[in-house]
Amino acid sequence: MKQTILLINLLFTTIITHATSLSPLTLKELYQHADIIVIATITNKQSYFKKDSIHTSYHINIHDYLKGNGSSELIMHQIGGKHNNLQTLVSGVRKYYINDQLLLFLIQNNDSNLETLGYAQGSFPVHQNIIQIDQYHYFLNSDIFKKINNNKELQLHYQFSEYKTLQNFKDLIHFYVS
Repeated sequence: MKQTILLINLLFTTIITHATSLSPLTLKELYQHADIIVIATITNKQSYFKKDSIHTSYHINIHDYLKGNGSSELIMHQIGGKHNNLQTLVSGVRKYYINDQLLLFLIQNNDSNLETLGYAQGSFPVHQNIIQIDQYHYFLNSDIFKKINNNKELQLHYQFSEYKTLQNFKDLIHFYVS
């Protein structure tokens, strides 16, 4: 039964793929080249056709601007998505879901739309108020940071990484940008 449903699904769905090749960006390059850096939540998404491929617009609710400023809601765009029975997959592009909380490094493209810098390189998931970038864990809530400092078990869990507060992250951004 599952095989039949999968076969029917494949018959009525067209998948278009695009290959991409990007140079890796360092954290410093992400800071320096981003127009806006935010902590945000995906609240809505909508796919559409543009130049023979599918794109998706994501409505995001801004929790904090770490670089730049603006309204409490923005729309970012990226290539890829699913529209009716067509789907465009692009290597290196992160798939977002409604209610995803993210740290986003955004740039304005040639159409004046916001998109993530370096595709997936410019977005980092936030899990339980923690952003992990390389060996660092940045805590959005200072209470969590205090709990780790006072709990040996939690310190063992994070022993191979450095943990810092969101303010440490903001200070690093200001250091790179200035």
